[in-house]
Amino acid sequence: MDNKAVKFGEGVWDSFQKTNFGSLPKREMELLILRAAIDAGLLEDSPSRLASGLRIILTKAHGYLNLIVGGLRCHSVGSGPIN
Repeated sequence: MDNKAVKFGEGVWDSFQKTNFGSLPKREMELLILRAAIDAGLLEDSPSRLASGLRIILTKAHGYLNLIVGGLRCHSVGSGPIN
């Protein structure tokens, strides 16, 4: 299996194991998944690349990245801020 996919899966699984199942709101799950995808190299942390990769508007991509960098209780998979 592709190393990026393995890293992504491990990151998501590790983050989910740190919480009670079913306790994360949808928004926090989205942030957890996005952080894992960025950390694994599946998505780039550029707002324009994120917007095109996820087929979302640029404003929403900026919002997601601001929340990930801000930490929003998003049981982050990686350590350190996104560049």
